[in-house]
Amino acid sequence: MFEVALARPLIDLASAVRHEMRRANWRDVQRRHFVFRGRAVHVVEDADHQRWVRLADVRAIVGFTASDAALKLT
Repeated sequence: MFEVALARPLIDLASAVRHEMRRANWRDVQRRHFVFRGRAVHVVEDADHQRWVRLADVRAIVGFTASDAALKLT
């Protein structure tokens, strides 16, 4: 009976530890790293809290057919 009563708190503790470890591991890139169809997209936030993506990342996703003018409009 004691093992059954102890099992649930141990499972909850293991889950909490896992979530905290993931949070600590991804803290450095939080809100700055995204993935689109398997390609990494790095996001930079400026002082006005505007988010910007790198042109090289967009070009890797869109392909070589996108011209500078088309990307500027987008």
